[in-house]
Parts: sequence; C-alpha cells; structure tokens
Amino acid sequence: MVTSVRGSIHQGHEAFNEHSRGRQCAFMSLSALVFNQSADSVDLWTQTNIDDILHHGDRMYLHALSNEMVPDTDNLSINELPKVATSHNNAEYCLDYSKFYQGRIDRSFCDEGPFCSLQQGLMNAFSNSPNAMFVLDGYMMAGIKESEPFKEVLALAPTFSENVSNVTAAGKVVGIISSSQYLSCIKCNKKIEDDRSDIVACHHCGMKQMKETCDKSYYAQIMFQTEEKENLTITLFDKVIKELISVAGVTDLSGNSFDKLLLDLKNVLITYNKRTKAVSKVNRKVEQEKEVQGQ
Repeated sequence: MVTSVRGSIHQGHEAFNEHSRGRQCAFMSLSALVFNQSADSVDLWTQTNIDDILHHGDRMYLHALSNEMVPDTDNLSINELPKVATSHNNAEYCLDYSKFYQGRIDRSFCDEGPFCSLQQGLMNAFSNSPNAMFVLDGYMMAGIKESEPFKEVLALAPTFSENVSNVTAAGKVVGIISSSQYLSCIKCNKKIEDDRSDIVACHHCGMKQMKETCDKSYYAQIMFQTEEKENLTITLFDKVIKELISVAGVTDLSGNSFDKLLLDLKNVLITYNKRTKAVSKVNRKVEQEKEVQGQ
C-alpha cells in the first residue's frame, strides 16, 4: 500500500516571498531531512508538518540569499548548499556531502559507463545513508529511507573547496530586471506581506507592529554593462541601495524615482562577488579616481 501526504501549499505559492518563490526547492529538501531527525519521523508526517517544512525551508533560503551565502539564481547545485543546517527547533546538523551517483530514468539496466538505472541509483544512494537528495531536471528533492537518528552522512555530491573572491568592474547600469520596495519587520527583517492596515503582522515571526515603525527595504536585480561591453546580471540588496540613496540625497522614491536612481548609475565602479553576483559596493568612477590621486 502506498500512502501519500501533501501540504496545503507548494514552493510557488503566494505565501512565499517574491524573491524566493519557486527557487527554494533545495532548501526545502534540506528542511525535510533535518525535520525527520529533529521531530516526527517521516511515516508520521501530516499536512501541517509538510507546511512547516516548506515554510522553514523558505526561511533558510532567504537567510542564505540575503547574506550572500548562495548565488541569486533560479537553480542551485548541491555543492552550493550550506555545510550546516538548522532545524525548525534550532537544532544544528553538520552535513557531509559524500557520495554522488548519476542515473537515467529511461533505462532499466546498468552497464559500463557513467549512468545507471534509477533503481540502481536509489539502491546505491541508500546503501550509504538513509538520507539522500535527488536532482531531476533542475529540481531538487529529498529522499528518506527510514527513520533513524542522524548517524550517517548524506548521500550527496562531494564538496568543493572554492576560492570565492570579490572582483571589480567599471561600467554602467543599462537595465533593471526586477526591483522592489517593501516594508520589513523590525524584529526579523522579513518582508511584511500585507501592509494595507495601520497595524501589520509579520508572516514570518508573527509579531504585530505599527506600520509607521517598519523599515523600508529595497532589492534590485540589474543588467550592468562593463567598459568591455560585457553584460552582467548582478543583484543589489538593501544595504547597498540605502547607501546609494544616502549619497544621492533622495528622500522620495515614489513613482519612477527608484528606477531612475538605478538607471542613473553611469561611469561607476562596482565590487561584486563573482559567484553570487551580489554587489557589495558602488562608487562613482570619478570619486574613485580622486581617492587614488589623493593617496
């Protein structure tokens, strides 16, 4: 007999932040694995448990994204996932990405070569650990064989020691892919989803607060053209954008003012992370040259 349980929401549901919606399957899979170790085993899960797992995975993804721990892309690879995961009850688990198997769902046999059947791939994965993660057409899913204490390593791709560094580029902003202004909770800094009332409630931590006390936060993904005519898709988070607002002396960003602030970034020097494409600093190139001359 096969029993299935599904949540009342899914990863693309409107309950999730617009910056994470449909992109957080990897972290939702991690959330499921740690939930199985820290709470009820998988054979006892209910619809409420599924919903809690999805919400926690979404929070994990947003935390990693806002802290530039993962690249701002639609799909993550396994080697980009964190080495430590925290469960919904704040228990921490160290993850060892140890084994990696390749398979094809359209073959029922194994022969010489890099690919094996799906059945053999599952058998290989679960022979090393009761916990596994599967990647199918860019989507990541969790697999749990049995409910046991977390004694084994995860059957995942091997880790890579990556030398991630910041780089600089001179150029100009030529387009805005997406941008948003929103109110954020004064407790957890997450987006206030419904700000139509004078008293608003945070969907993430549940705290009620006066709308007027909430912070205004910003986000933008832009197209940056370097002096060598290379187009880069980069992301500006709240801290960098507020620095731009302060330097520009802008007090009103209503209407098209926010977009104009971004599109006016010409002849600038940006510093960004070459893996996550997150910008950490923006300088007018003229100002940068003056700093060099002053030294």
